[in-house]
Amino acid sequence: ASCSPNNAAWIAAASQMVYGDGDNMLLKDLSLGLDVTAHEITHAVTSSTSNLAYLNESGALNEGMSDVFGSGIHAWKASGGSELGNPATLVDTADTWLLGKEVAGPMLKGALRFMNDPTKDGQSKDYYPERIMPGGTDNGGVHLNSGLLNLAHVLLSDGGKHPRNKTKVQVPKIGIEKALRIFYYANVRLLTSTANFEDARYATAAAAENLYGRCSQEWLT
Repeated sequence: ASCSPNNAAWIAAASQMVYGDGDNMLLKDLSLGLDVTAHEITHAVTSSTSNLAYLNESGALNEGMSDVFGSGIHAWKASGGSELGNPATLVDTADTWLLGKEVAGPMLKGALRFMNDPTKDGQSKDYYPERIMPGGTDNGGVHLNSGLLNLAHVLLSDGGKHPRNKTKVQVPKIGIEKALRIFYYANVRLLTSTANFEDARYATAAAAENLYGRCSQEWLT
């Protein structure tokens, strides 16, 4: 991690979280975002399970998993989760998909990433043919290509179509809790450090089959 005030990170060597104070233009104090904290802690989970290498497609999957569970914690708290226990039902709202909303400064468009419409930030990718290629900017697109996984998670949770109509697929809704369980299972039990997006497709299908059964709606979706 750098010493920039506009950063938060999990420092594996020290088993420690660090938060920048923000410059109050691009970002506010990074500790204000529960989803930011969950994002970074998910990096710790990933490093001790799938250990997705932090470059190219595996790096984008690494970042995407952190976004998925950052938004999941946001939904958990908004649904009534607290130190007293889990909410009766886990539900998402439009705010769930605004990653880093609480830490976004005036220079941003209201969030760090828009999981339900990734290209809204002006740089993230949401369509595989338009991805950052291996060896390209952002360590091969680790942050920018994470939009592909983010959008897949949103569509799995809520159902719907590609926000820019890049495909005609109508994805059925299975709900955010089941989507989170599928992505978690895939990350901690099935994916390996060199996994790419194709590997993730098959891993999440296998996770859905193991969790909900072959030919279940979750597996078919």
